[in-house]
Amino acid sequence: MEERNNNEMLRTQTLPNGRIMTEFLRFGGEEDFYRAYALLSRVLRPEDSKYSVDSLCVSGSFKKDGLTVRMSSEGLSEHLSFVFGGAGWTAEDTEKAAGWLRLLDEAMTEG
Repeated sequence: MEERNNNEMLRTQTLPNGRIMTEFLRFGGEEDFYRAYALLSRVLRPEDSKYSVDSLCVSGSFKKDGLTVRMSSEGLSEHLSFVFGGAGWTAEDTEKAAGWLRLLDEAMTEG
């Protein structure tokens, strides 16, 4: 099932494995990944964050409040994407991570 937020800037869908993928529709590629990575440490202040580069894309993750969110410059689409949730996550955990991504999207849009 696919959902979009009101301003059509984020696309969220449930993957076959039960995880949630949120795509930032205005952002994609390596440059935006690095920008998002830098902003998340300032805006979200995660406990841990890391990334790696391979021949296909840049990918990474951050951990906040014990929850891990994975991110990629190009995953299942050409957009900057984040994957979270699944087994062991509560509805509250999922909403918390979705809120973090909304804050990050706002920060990226502002500057």
